[in-house]
Amino acid sequence: MTSTRNSNTQNDYNVDKRQSINIQNYMLYNGYANSFNPSFFSIGSNPSFYSGLLSQNNIDIESKLRGINSTNLEGPSFFPSPQLKSVPVISYFERPKVFMPLPFNHSKEQRPNYLG
Repeated sequence: MTSTRNSNTQNDYNVDKRQSINIQNYMLYNGYANSFNPSFFSIGSNPSFYSGLLSQNNIDIESKLRGINSTNLEGPSFFPSPQLKSVPVISYFERPKVFMPLPFNHSKEQRPNYLG
């Protein structure tokens, strides 16, 4: 039986191949979760960071915190020392000066029978 549809033509193959390449480029985009200029905010909540941006030996630190290789009785003990990277702090706006009111002093002599 012969095929009456044009699903296996060269143009359809090219369209499917281009779609496959576009999907692969979208899924493997390197800049999705990586920040180009990682920095902490001066106030407010900080964004999530990849642990490789905060220290040089992030895998060793996570392994120690999770207890990986903690029951190894044949090898030496594993105590990594953190090799931290410096992350700058950025202030995006100036905070206005806070004006605090003077403390409230209640005098009981002005209204002796009201509130006490």
